[in-house]
Amino acid sequence: MKMNLHIEIDGELAEDDKRRLASTAGLLLALSGVQAQRAAAPAAPAEAAAPAPVSVPVEPDEPAEKPKRGRPAKKGRSISDEPENREPETEQADAEQDAADEAAEIANKALPPIEELRAAMQSYQAKHGHAAFMSDIPALWESQFGAPPEGEAAWRVSKIAELESDKIVGAARVLSKLVADSTRFGGDA
Repeated sequence: MKMNLHIEIDGELAEDDKRRLASTAGLLLALSGVQAQRAAAPAAPAEAAAPAPVSVPVEPDEPAEKPKRGRPAKKGRSISDEPENREPETEQADAEQDAADEAAEIANKALPPIEELRAAMQSYQAKHGHAAFMSDIPALWESQFGAPPEGEAAWRVSKIAELESDKIVGAARVLSKLVADSTRFGGDA
């Protein structure tokens, strides 16, 4: 008889479960070996056939020591969650670090100015439709950036990208405000 068995074990207690499974598998193999020996042995008189004791080592069910997670604790100064146990200079340093972290996070999330403008353009077109977008945007660009560059009939995004970022962000804010107010450039509702 042939038997295939596939078992997946994972999780926090996987090592304990694997040891128990190995122990049980060993016991099953030992029992199957004894049964195979009995089947292969010639029949003996009933009095003489005493079953041979099977000895299979079984591991104790002691839980394995869980590995500690994280860094080892630093010796010396510790930070307490309780305000009465915190040192004043630590609070100030923590507040400064928090402010610096938040500023860096905001800076990382901000889109480049031209991408901010593109997003505002998409919102404007979605809100007012393609026809309104095509008629309003050239006039908006001229109001924000002046006349188109020499040799150009109108402003193109590639040329706008070459301008100062403050001007680009300003135009994006104008577009975003028009979308938020549900108004078109030029005052049409």
